[in-house]
Amino acid sequence: MTAAPDYRARIADAERRERAVARSIVDAVVGANAAALAMALSEAELHGGVSRAISMLGQLPSVCSASRDVFLAQWLLQGERLSREAGDDLALVRALRVVLPPYEGPGLRLWRGELALNQRHGTYGLSWTSHRQRAQAFAYGHRDEAVGGMVLIEAKVGPNAIIAALALPGPTKGELEYLVDRRQLNDVRAVEWFRPPHR
Repeated sequence: MTAAPDYRARIADAERRERAVARSIVDAVVGANAAALAMALSEAELHGGVSRAISMLGQLPSVCSASRDVFLAQWLLQGERLSREAGDDLALVRALRVVLPPYEGPGLRLWRGELALNQRHGTYGLSWTSHRQRAQAFAYGHRDEAVGGMVLIEAKVGPNAIIAALALPGPTKGELEYLVDRRQLNDVRAVEWFRPPHR
């Protein structure tokens, strides 16, 4: 008779691997080791660990500027994935304040194409833009993918709410993406709605 698989041992091994990957991510950021960070994030695709690493990074008091530059390079490549795998928006905000170069400019008027449901509940996403047309195009292009459609939102964002400013690739000269802490937004308004098309 074949012995039943030891699922508890498998679960424990998977958790050990995830913890090890998370530790590798944190160590690579703190050590400003770009190659090690890229490798650890690649391993996280197999074993997980991004969510745990984000939580750990958010608990650090600070990192050096070289560490921030190393993380920024990976964020520009994999920011969407890291946001998705972080699992907790507020934990991600805490981590990004530690590991990205800080914003040092003035308050700004920014736009975002947002899910209508998120807009109703004030659970705005992280990425905002300085160009209304880009946010508008995003909202229009995704209007049939979300229940209730999309909405273009506008906010007057104070400098303390802006985590970082990132240069975006593309044809719009001088456009920046701003990562924003929604907890510090108090002047957000919906300016245009994009309903799903009738089929």
